Amino acid sequence: MKRRIKRILECVLTVVVLVAVLAATTRAFERKSSIYKLNQFFENKKDFDVLFLGTSHMMNDVMPMELWDEYGITSFNLAGQDSQISTDYWILMNALDYASPKVVVIDCDGISSNLKASDNYEYIHFSFDGFPLSMNKIKAAIDLTNDEEHDRRVESGLTADTNEKRDPIGIIWNYSVYHSRWKELTEGDFNNTYSSEMGAESRIQIAIPNEVISVDANEKLDEETTSMVYLQKIIDECNKRGIKVVLTYLPYPASHDDWVEANSVNDVADRNWVQYINFLREDIVDYEIDCYDENSHLNPAGAKKVTAYLGYVLRSDYQLEDHREDSAFAKWKDLYQEYFEYKIKRLKEQEGLDQYLMLLADNDYEVSISVGDDKVYTDAIYNKVVANCNIIDDSSIQVTEGQIKVKVIDAKNKEVIDEACFAIPEDGSESQDSTANGIWISSLAVKVEEQ
Repeated sequence: MKRRIKRILECVLTVVVLVAVLAATTRAFERKSSIYKLNQFFENKKDFDVLFLGTSHMMNDVMPMELWDEYGITSFNLAGQDSQISTDYWILMNALDYASPKVVVIDCDGISSNLKASDNYEYIHFSFDGFPLSMNKIKAAIDLTNDEEHDRRVESGLTADTNEKRDPIGIIWNYSVYHSRWKELTEGDFNNTYSSEMGAESRIQIAIPNEVISVDANEKLDEETTSMVYLQKIIDECNKRGIKVVLTYLPYPASHDDWVEANSVNDVADRNWVQYINFLREDIVDYEIDCYDENSHLNPAGAKKVTAYLGYVLRSDYQLEDHREDSAFAKWKDLYQEYFEYKIKRLKEQEGLDQYLMLLADNDYEVSISVGDDKVYTDAIYNKVVANCNIIDDSSIQVTEGQIKVKVIDAKNKEVIDEACFAIPEDGSESQDSTANGIWISSLAVKVEEQ
């Protein structure tokens, strides 16, 4: 009898060890982008008053840490690349296993789509790998891989099939996907890193935008789509839990079809008595200086404008608390300091004057500029990005002829954060590398050593 019990215990112990080793191996081998994004969600899961859902538009355009600094609102950005609204539903269901938000904000870009998940399977992993195994994760994997529209698109040649089999097991247990990744492992795979942007992702450039058009509000989609069905499921789930819903269509130089999508969201909002902010019809951003690319995403200057507007709406219409002086949220001050230091790091990396000044459109900074080359005033982009900055006079700045010197001061403690010199190249060559298709502007002046 004792021998039998010993054998049973040995078997149980062996299984436990194998499971532990397999779990550790899985975590080591998997791609870390999802964990990097969601780490701070799980660290602060009980704090969030607002959750944001949507595509990369939402991920790039709404900055939770800016909401904290300006309004004391605690939030997390759960948006992902090419995240279909059906995918958003399952992201939300998984998130609600851990968080209890008061408001959910859903961007409705892609409401015309019948896809359940992105054609790019890596994007699905980005959204779900960071969530622990649960019943909702299993349900999500089963539903999102049963995607008739994706199958149709593959069969008709509209999209290529992925190397990874579109199977629920790849989401439920991703060791089946990443087990051969051991050759790609780096030191970063073993560091517990996380995003200081609370799920957001800032993209730093200034793009030449597409032509900005407008479409009559009566032009709308003719048929109900899969995305509309799942948007209704999100609204119904939030209503059941007492969570307020805000629908958005974030700003960018939208095409005719995009405008038709945005117009169609009005009917969903009216039918459900929820608020809808169509940013395409709001004069919030300046497309000439606030776009990261020509037709989709905003840079940090544009994102801060959108975030500030949403913060005002969330505070005034939903009476969300300002937690900045609440001792229970003291750690958010430390989290913001990490974010602030991240912003400074990104600022100091910039080589072009226009991009540098674009990042200074920020309430955290006071900016002094001394110009030793009047040619800079001929640059329309320069004049616009300067107008976005909190400019102060500083007669102590000495600048060499031919250079432009910028001093950046912390608006709170008045300490100098950075000083940088720029100059317009004399040889007439491009002052900064641009992309092959020319969508990004080349700054007139580039960073140089102070003379």
